[in-house]
Amino acid sequence: MQMLATHEQNAGCHAGTITWNVGRKTRRFRVIDYPTPHIVVSSTKQLHGWWPGKRECTGERMLINPYNGCEFSCLYCYANRMDWGYFRLFRQRRVVTVFGDMDLNVKRQLDAIDFASTGYLSPVTDPFQPVEDRYRLSQKIVEAFTERGVPIEVVTKGIVPDTVIRQLAQNPHSFAQVSITTVNESIRKQLSPGHGATTDELFYNLRRISSWPSEYRDKIHTVCRIDPILPFITDDRQELKQLIRRAKLCGADHIIASCVDLSVTSAKQMFNLFYSINENPKTPYEELFTERMNGTLHANIEYRRELFSFLRNLCIENELSFALCMEFEKCNDMSSVKTASGKMKKVSSRGLNAEFMAGCKNCEGIDIPVYVRDFSGGSGEYTDISGTRRPRFMPAASCDGACLSCRDSACGVSELAMGANADSRKDFTLCDYRRWSRELAGKKQEELTLTPVT
Repeated sequence: MQMLATHEQNAGCHAGTITWNVGRKTRRFRVIDYPTPHIVVSSTKQLHGWWPGKRECTGERMLINPYNGCEFSCLYCYANRMDWGYFRLFRQRRVVTVFGDMDLNVKRQLDAIDFASTGYLSPVTDPFQPVEDRYRLSQKIVEAFTERGVPIEVVTKGIVPDTVIRQLAQNPHSFAQVSITTVNESIRKQLSPGHGATTDELFYNLRRISSWPSEYRDKIHTVCRIDPILPFITDDRQELKQLIRRAKLCGADHIIASCVDLSVTSAKQMFNLFYSINENPKTPYEELFTERMNGTLHANIEYRRELFSFLRNLCIENELSFALCMEFEKCNDMSSVKTASGKMKKVSSRGLNAEFMAGCKNCEGIDIPVYVRDFSGGSGEYTDISGTRRPRFMPAASCDGACLSCRDSACGVSELAMGANADSRKDFTLCDYRRWSRELAGKKQEELTLTPVT
């Protein structure tokens, strides 16, 4: 891809223009400098589920990224590996892409389906990074889900606005996850040198969310993510104890953890960054990261097992549930998983949550069923994007929402009973949600297990 840059003055902002290849077309964009360099594009992105291949995420989700690229600039971020489309723009020039009408696009897509799962904001780039203060796309998307009666979760290293917490409190299944990787503020600054919240602000996030009043439940489910842990940098056992105990005092209900994994192509660069923080690790990083799975390097299983056992036991001691995020063990047995394209993808690893998850059935520590539109009118109405009054959504079944291990599909969608067939598809798209909506339209809602979930 080629990029050319020029500078111009526009609307009081010092800005430039960037020429960038989008697919097969070359387009010119105006770069807006405030609050951080970014471009604004129209959105054609679709809601979708988890990615094909290995999966540990137990519940079904609809993933949303209103921004590509993130100015928190975490050294270990997935966005630094993504070398395509607008993510490449961020990787090469540190320019964030804003999908300016993403909230309207999300509304249209939700209005076009009668079967939905919890929204996930966001799987890659932070929803509350600096550009959110200007465009408020994340806040508008949370509001869109809440108006329609569909739950949504937010995952962030930033400050969650009061307006968002207020929306989360209005659905019994909406919740928040706050990433706190260390109690050491000096280390946090080195790992996230951008505009992220301080360690104290992140713990205050937990307290604000967990103590927010809600008429639908005792409290908003609140998750603290120690994700990822960096060996010999943020894995000090006393600091981890302090982190978990402080998270508990601030109202966290659940802990999610992982150990950092590295792209094979950038491993040497990451090792140099690690050595710049800790010159003398207990084990040289080249000797620790020896397990290769699907193009990524992982710390050896002995190190990870000891770390995860310590965290699980600490959470049990503090009466917190615990799970891992996308942690796998390499295995000799090769299996295949069907993907949305119809092709089979080979998988040579198995998830570690079966061994380490404690106190919960779902990896995020909360049971959330899928949702269906309530044509009985019992859940109320909202005004859709066209101005038409429509029924809101309601839980489809009194299940625990653990689709990955489900065998009986109480929701009426057999494909979501993924536990019945290990080789079944696990990556679903908006087309699937539309198809499920059409299939369920032929069934009377009384035929489903429509018992309210408590």
